[in-house]
Amino acid sequence: WCCCVVSQGNSNSLASVDVASGYVGLESYSLVTVGFQLVLHTYSAPILSHMLLINGVEHNARKGVFPNFRKHLVDVYATSLYTRVLPLATFCALVLAQRYHLFVWSVFSPKLLYETMHTLVIFTLLVVTEACFQVQALLKVQLSPFDTNPLVKRGLRFESRASVLKVFKVQLRYQHLS
Repeated sequence: WCCCVVSQGNSNSLASVDVASGYVGLESYSLVTVGFQLVLHTYSAPILSHMLLINGVEHNARKGVFPNFRKHLVDVYATSLYTRVLPLATFCALVLAQRYHLFVWSVFSPKLLYETMHTLVIFTLLVVTEACFQVQALLKVQLSPFDTNPLVKRGLRFESRASVLKVFKVQLRYQHLS
């Protein structure tokens, strides 16, 4: 929690949320855009750390450190979920036990809100990351059987997502010109 909230100047108080960051670059009010920018500003450190973790796992898998990339990726997902669900469940039980306490709305409620939002952000990142890997796998499967394409006849191999997209764009141009 400290790395997520306190590192960016926030605290247990909802008044510490920098609402002005949600309106940067906007000429008119848009609930979705303001909300997205607020979440991005408040949770940028966990988002960055998650992306760096996934990038490191993928990089090590390419180097051959992990023989079973998929299993290791599932382990990373499970660990990420457990490390978010356990504090959230603990804090929900604490708030339930302290529901008649004087500071439940000033201290416990904002912390529960931060924990819940942090868990939703991490869960969303896990879903988006998995969707990206599924699309990458789908592109590799769909691009490899094109025997009529001169790029595949030359024996091009797809080593990364960037090369897959680059070859896919070239294929689209080739099909458009034909």
